[in-house]
Amino acid sequence: MSRSTVLAIFFVIGMVLLTVGVSFNYFFDCFVEKKLQKNLNLLNGTEAYANWLQPPVPVYMSFYFFNVTNYEEFSRGAKPVVQQVGPYAYREIRNKVNIVYSSNNESLSYKEQKFYTFLPTNILNESDVIYTLNIPVLVISKLLEKMFPEIILKLIGFILNGEKLIEKRTVFELLWGFNMSLADDINRKLAELHLPPIRFPTFGIYVNNNSNGSMHNEYNISTGAYDISQVGRINSWRGNSHLSSWSGDACNMINGTDGSFWHPLISESDTLYLFSPDLCRSMYMLYNSTTTIYQLNSMKYTVPETVLRDPRYEEANRCFCLPEYPHCLKAGVLDVSLCNDGAPVIVSLPHFLYGDAEYTDAVVGMKPNLALHQSYVHVEPMSGFVLEAHKRLQINFMLQKYTTFKSSWVIKEPIIFPLMWAEESASINERSALRLYSLLNGPRLIGRGLIFMCIVVGGLFVLVTIVVAAVIMSRKFYKCIPESYDDMVGVWMYVRLCSSVFFTSAKNLSNK
Repeated sequence: MSRSTVLAIFFVIGMVLLTVGVSFNYFFDCFVEKKLQKNLNLLNGTEAYANWLQPPVPVYMSFYFFNVTNYEEFSRGAKPVVQQVGPYAYREIRNKVNIVYSSNNESLSYKEQKFYTFLPTNILNESDVIYTLNIPVLVISKLLEKMFPEIILKLIGFILNGEKLIEKRTVFELLWGFNMSLADDINRKLAELHLPPIRFPTFGIYVNNNSNGSMHNEYNISTGAYDISQVGRINSWRGNSHLSSWSGDACNMINGTDGSFWHPLISESDTLYLFSPDLCRSMYMLYNSTTTIYQLNSMKYTVPETVLRDPRYEEANRCFCLPEYPHCLKAGVLDVSLCNDGAPVIVSLPHFLYGDAEYTDAVVGMKPNLALHQSYVHVEPMSGFVLEAHKRLQINFMLQKYTTFKSSWVIKEPIIFPLMWAEESASINERSALRLYSLLNGPRLIGRGLIFMCIVVGGLFVLVTIVVAAVIMSRKFYKCIPESYDDMVGVWMYVRLCSSVFFTSAKNLSNK
């Protein structure tokens, strides 16, 4: 094989490698993203499905209670003084059961089951006693006022006479519920009056939708099989595609995911929507900052102040106003009584963060702090996976004067009374982060390495063939190198010698 043929082969190989490397470098990111997205839908067998079914990140629930320290003075009309007690921490396990795919795999239905295991400390235990509002009496009184005319209330209201405003309950009772003989007494009296009994709820702040093993939340969500931007989006909740609690269609919409993950390729301009059964509404989060967690890119999104802004000044919130606009609660709180069987439950951020001064001033002990009480998530933007989350919510009770029964306690003005606040938190560990990093960046790093090799090797092949060809041409032209000298190690010496001869000849020609 002749020397020129060998050079031509090396040149062609080099150009092919260069072309492949440059072309793949241009299209590679798009190619990897497409392949990656196929593994981020919720079809059985994908990485996203495995993480959704059994989240690798441990979830914890922490409860903080407001213990009333001046309960006797408060019962006589003084401003309540509360002291935060906690956190009472629980490990939360989520199970997805009854998973059924649609016929075309576009959506899936499931029920979510939650289990809680208490994590005791040397200081805090479920048997700790908290002084708090006598919630059962207040709820029963409210229900009776709505159900019966005044003449019936006079016949049964005496059963509530003498009940105290503040009672002692253990942490376990407040969270997971307790039965009360008072409810049985009322039903016996109703039976004497030939009236149907009332089905009273189990009295517990966290018992209805979140108690151990409960399956109250049934979802239908998009799998993202046909449109990855819709993955995890809730199509219906408890069989309904929209709510009926609020006065406008916009407020009754079920938007976004459940907050455990979002769609891939998130950018700073995106608004992240999620539906919260505890709030009985959809809400949104806005971009805050960018950081890294275990080498993973992380975008922090927070719940903005506008979500709970006063409806009189935020038009988008007017349909959340109860009973109707303009008779609304002020900034920082949301009336969710229609979602809680009529019980006057008010939700807010902890310590009335973003709330009107009327609410923080009405109770001594409220200390809103953005760092401690704001809700936020850290999201890996390429996959939409949540790396860290802190969902914080406060449960309050609308306390006002009741006419159902005679009491010794005094309520001068209606007050939104804080009972407790909860934090649902999760943070990815190093092992899970490394696995996610490999999933997202492994193919990219390998591909980039191959592209780099193609460009470098191809470039060397082309460069060497050009240099060798130049040497051969200069040797023939100037006759300055012996024909028999074929040592490729001396290529650089050839080039320098030929260059010297070329410039000397050029100089002699110019002198002539």
